[in-house]
Amino acid sequence: MTVIFFEPFHFKCRITVRMHAFREQLFANVEGGDPVHVEDMFARGWHELIARDSGPLHLRLLLQPLVASIFAIRSGWKDAQQGRPVFFWTLVGEPLQREILIRELWKDIGKLFLVAVILDAIYQAIVLRWFYPMQTLIVATILAIVPYLVVRGLTNRCITLLHPKKPQE
Repeated sequence: MTVIFFEPFHFKCRITVRMHAFREQLFANVEGGDPVHVEDMFARGWHELIARDSGPLHLRLLLQPLVASIFAIRSGWKDAQQGRPVFFWTLVGEPLQREILIRELWKDIGKLFLVAVILDAIYQAIVLRWFYPMQTLIVATILAIVPYLVVRGLTNRCITLLHPKKPQE
């Protein structure tokens, strides 16, 4: 298949050609071609997730969890001072407070999560030359939300244990 690229439409033409190739791969089994194996897709996805620790933008793998941890320490400290229980267990165990806590979570790290999504999309464009939305969401969650939840809970516990509230008389 020969593709002629015009300069202003270069990016659009490349995406169109790739989408047609992707569609052909998906429906190859229906038309009697080689089947696409789910195991191969998972193996490729896993390999691409693991390979992100090198190459361009690998410093984000350290900086984003660090920034999430800083936000988490600040929020965990406030939780401990207010005598609130651990954030994650409250989020999971109390459905009545879940909506409020999710709003608070998004307020604290929403921008960081969006930055993680954007940086991973840039990484995929540079290295993989394709965009995989599920990989982007997995990476952004691992880099922003998981460290935030862990560090916020640990901070709350540590502050509560080191500085217990005295009963008021």
